Amino acid sequence: MIIAQSGDEILIVSKESANGALGPWELPRGSWDKTDTRLEPSSTTGLVSRAVSQKNTILATGLRELREETGYSGKNAKILGEFVSDSSLYPQKVAVVFCAVDLSCPRHETDGEISSSRWVSPNQLRSLVAEGHIADGHTLSAIALWLIRCASWEP
Repeated sequence: MIIAQSGDEILIVSKESANGALGPWELPRGSWDKTDTRLEPSSTTGLVSRAVSQKNTILATGLRELREETGYSGKNAKILGEFVSDSSLYPQKVAVVFCAVDLSCPRHETDGEISSSRWVSPNQLRSLVAEGHIADGHTLSAIALWLIRCASWEP
């Protein structure tokens, strides 16, 4: 999951459903890809701790997915936290990456997965959740982490 912020607005996306209609709004997301970079071995110790390497991979995955799906390049990325998506069959950790986006930078070509995107203010985000236009559990969990951890963050 990636929360991209520009000014005080957050980026949300929607995919086209099977019947051609615009689907529900959600946050951009994706999964690890073998092209996601890891930290190089340290020149002083010869090794980088697994935790640091894993953190770097999570950040790289989030930034890659943002760019692939929306064309935006993120900066100042950080991990807000993780939550567990547990269907009782296969519990899975989901990381939430936060980044800033400079809208004056050119957008890149996308992979076509996303049909629509829009920037929303915190009040608009609250309304979309309250009205059921954002109902995805992963997106709601990521928004909760963002509200808790980024109230005083300044890009």
